Formats: sequence, C-alpha cells, structure tokens
Amino acid sequence: NLLTLTGGTVTGNSSCTVTVNVTSATGGVYNNNSGNITTTNAGTTTGAVGTLTVMAPPTVAKAFTPSSISIGGVSTLTITLTNPSATQAVTGATFTDTYPAGLVNAATMNATTSCSGGTVIASPGGGSLALTSGTIPAGGSCSVSIDVTSASAGAYNNNTGTVATANAGNGSAASATLTVQPQPSIAKSFSVTGITAGSPST
Repeated sequence: NLLTLTGGTVTGNSSCTVTVNVTSATGGVYNNNSGNITTTNAGTTTGAVGTLTVMAPPTVAKAFTPSSISIGGVSTLTITLTNPSATQAVTGATFTDTYPAGLVNAATMNATTSCSGGTVIASPGGGSLALTSGTIPAGGSCSVSIDVTSASAGAYNNNTGTVATANAGNGSAASATLTVQPQPSIAKSFSVTGITAGSPST
C-alpha cells in the first residue's frame, strides 16, 4: 500500500512518469494523495491527488408473487438488481435464468424491465428469461419481471444464475421457490347403492 521514488532526475523542460498497477477487493471511492515532492536543487512541490472508483458487483434479489398458485395459475417472477455504488451506474448487466423443468412463461408473459437500455429475451411457453445490456443507476436498482405458470404440482426452486456486468464484475445468483398446489379431488359414494322407493341411503 506504499509507492516510493528516490533519486529520480527530471531534465530541463521535460517530465517523467512513475506507473504502478493497483487493485482493491472492496468497492468504494479512493482518494489518493502523492505527498509532497522534495528535490535537492528545486525546492519542494505540493503533491497531486487522484481518485479511483472501485465498482462493487450488483446485488440480486428474486421473488415470485404470489409464491403459491394452483395448477395453471399465474405468478409474477421479479428479479431486482441493486447497484451499491452511489456515484457510478453499473452497465452491461446480463443474465440468463433457466427455469426448472415444468415451469414456463405464461401465454401472456407481460415481460418488462426497468433497467435502462436492457433487452428482455423470453417466449410464451418457454423455459427461460434473459436480460442483456441493462444499466443499473448509481445508488439505485432496476428489475425484470415476467408471468410464469405450471401444469404440474410441485415446488419449483429457481436460480437466476450469475449476473455479469461490463464494469462491476459479476453479481451472485439469487433464488426463490414457487409452489404449485395440486387441484382438490372430490369423491362421492352411496352407502347403499340399491334401495326401494322411499328408503334412505347415505
């Protein structure tokens, strides 16, 4: 975390450059001051300040609304992408969400996104949802939603997969579960199936 230069010479009416690669494992805004520059024959010069913004990957949340439906019912799947950076937008947000077998997009999908510039890729009856090239605003969030359904009862645990970006690394996947309830069954019987006129049967 320290860079030092000693014994450097700058010829008349010219300049020199010191270059080093830096990195950070934590997102944030880093203001760096070089400190004063001292010389043996030209006095002391005030240091320079530079700012590096390190983008943290977006956080991802996923939900089904409602989280439980009957066979053939419709639930809205919503994936929300949040940008932890207060100063810069996350660009190029892209993911592909492949559903578990038996879960499909509804015939009327109502597929939308609030991620600026993003394109939603999905088809009625298809088993996936994708977003390409979305922008998540600085300090804000955007979402992708679509209506889904299933013709079979069960618990459908769905994972978004990794969310890739152009300038903030990859966001971790998020998951949610949609429960599709079986339709009720009705049974009917008579205790006595053959009776005389006026006799009772339960």
